[in-house]
Amino acid sequence: TTSTNTTPTTSSSGAPSGLAIDSTAAGIVTNVQMASAVDSNFSPTKTSSTFVTKQTIYATFKTDANAPDGYVEGKWYSDGKYAFSSKILAVKADFLGYLSAEYNIATQGTVEMYWCTQSDCSDAKLADVANFTVTSTSMRGTPPPALAFMDINRP
Repeated sequence: TTSTNTTPTTSSSGAPSGLAIDSTAAGIVTNVQMASAVDSNFSPTKTSSTFVTKQTIYATFKTDANAPDGYVEGKWYSDGKYAFSSKILAVKADFLGYLSAEYNIATQGTVEMYWCTQSDCSDAKLADVANFTVTSTSMRGTPPPALAFMDINRP
């Protein structure tokens, strides 16, 4: 016999990984916003979905006030293809932080934000997905390496 009730493994989240957003993780890692600047408290000051090459792109987020201690990891994509993972951030309840990247090429970018309880994020659950566009600043010269990344770990 076959069952007509199945649980989908993907969603319309737009995640390049094809993973569905986990509702528990989404309730912990909240308010993901793309920004071109953050203040000294890591709050986004200039939200945007369009950036230029070599500009720092911030993926800011909050954790729920009742969240357990855990970790956040970002997986960054270029034109739907995996590019790199950010360093894993240790976070606590009511945490405000960001991951950041610089793209040296024009692309359609995506960052997938993951919630983890293990320090190596071996139990990562997709919390949110944010899409953005990177436009070229110039077509002159030799192209630099495709991608670079940075991130911050708030004490």
